[in-house]
Amino acid sequence: MENPAAAGSGTVDSWIDRRLHRPLSNRLTRALLRTPVTATQVTLLSLVTGLAAGWCLSLGTSLAGLGGLALFCLSAVLDHSDGELARATSTESALGHFLDNVSDGLVGLAVVAGMSWTIAHHLPPDYPSFIGWTIAAGIPLCFLVEWRLESLRAATPLPDPRRQALFRIMNTLTSREPLYVFLLLYLMVTMVEGGLAWRGLAWSFAGGVHLFWIGLGALGCRFFGLRSMLHGPSTAWDKEPAIR
Repeated sequence: MENPAAAGSGTVDSWIDRRLHRPLSNRLTRALLRTPVTATQVTLLSLVTGLAAGWCLSLGTSLAGLGGLALFCLSAVLDHSDGELARATSTESALGHFLDNVSDGLVGLAVVAGMSWTIAHHLPPDYPSFIGWTIAAGIPLCFLVEWRLESLRAATPLPDPRRQALFRIMNTLTSREPLYVFLLLYLMVTMVEGGLAWRGLAWSFAGGVHLFWIGLGALGCRFFGLRSMLHGPSTAWDKEPAIR
């Protein structure tokens, strides 16, 4: 039930997937195979669980933060399980893949938005308001740039060595590890409850959000060119007409 990286998707499990999510999802999938539950239902449950994680994180207490972390982990386990269940029951489909991608994006957005909401409400009233707007502007940019890069990766033929290099870098940047790092920092700050700690987290969050989309954008420009990043996959096909 491992992730079929060799099947051509290029997606491989990250370190935390191999150590935590995948062992748990394998056990869950074996149990689900004895039930009428479908892969799509598991995807929807993963989405609901991830949205609940974002809501918990928006409450701003250490107890709610721990609950949000646990729910986020559960959402990730369910996210692995839906694919395992679909492969085991031969029910893979384009719709299921689309729902899985949408669910992943919404869960990530909910978790980041929940933490950002709490950070904004713990900053002092006289603190520069641009820090909140900086974070707010960075969140949609992250998802827009990641979406564009994913669409280019799916639609654009690349020589195998370049394709594998792109897969490795993207899997590192877009795995759940960076989000777990911010979740742990967030939990530490909720336990300290100091104004200086919240201000430091705000600046770290703002910097991290913008470094993420800038890094992905630079990666896309490196492999596909600025024009393709701005205008989409159709122009990327014209870039290397000999490779089809």
